[in-house]
Order: sequence, then C-alpha cells, then structure tokens
Amino acid sequence: HLINARYNQTQLAFWGAPARVLDTMRARPKDHTVTAHGCTALRNLAMGHQENAAALRGLGAKQVLMAATWNFTGDFQVQHWAKAALALVPKPEATLLGLIASELKSELQESEEEEEGTSTKE
Repeated sequence: HLINARYNQTQLAFWGAPARVLDTMRARPKDHTVTAHGCTALRNLAMGHQENAAALRGLGAKQVLMAATWNFTGDFQVQHWAKAALALVPKPEATLLGLIASELKSELQESEEEEEGTSTKE
C-alpha cells in the first residue's frame, strides 16, 4: 500500500494537483467544502513525501492553510486538517531552495568582508 500511495502522490504532483488545490482554495476561501477537502488533500499529498511538502511551501500553502484556520475558526474538521497539513510544510531553511539561498547569502557575506578588507588596505 505504501508504494502505491507514494506513486500516487508523485503522479498527482506531476500533474499539478498541489497547485490546482491551492488555486481553488484561494478562489473560494469561504467555501467550507472546498476548504475542508483542500486541507485534507494537501495533507495527504505532503504526508511522507518530502518533495511534495517542499513544493507546497513554494506554492504558498502556508498562507492558504493559515487563511483556512482563520476563516473557519469553529470548525473542527478544517482546523484539524489544516494544522496537520501545516505541520508537514517545511520551514524555509529545510527546503532545497532555502538551503541554496542560505549558501548564497554566506558566500555574499564572505565576498563583502573580503572587499571591505581590500578597501581598508588601500
């Protein structure tokens, strides 16, 4: 079952399901059915699939899921699935893009420090 689930997650991501779910949730933020099923779908796409979880971060899932919790504060189903999905969306530094950005920032700081050292010697 796990192999099939991972394959399905990969195929759904390949065909753009995460972006489509998020686009629909953005277009209909006050629709309970869309929000509840969207939160559940995003959680299922990210569960045990790091690539999908990282992609959700890049697509702005955190903001959409937070909006879901705000729009449906008294709804257990939305709160539960939105928070479950949020827990799977990685922090910026945990994504590949975040790691690359962190490395570039370090290199830039080193370069600036070297330039400062060169200009004070002149």
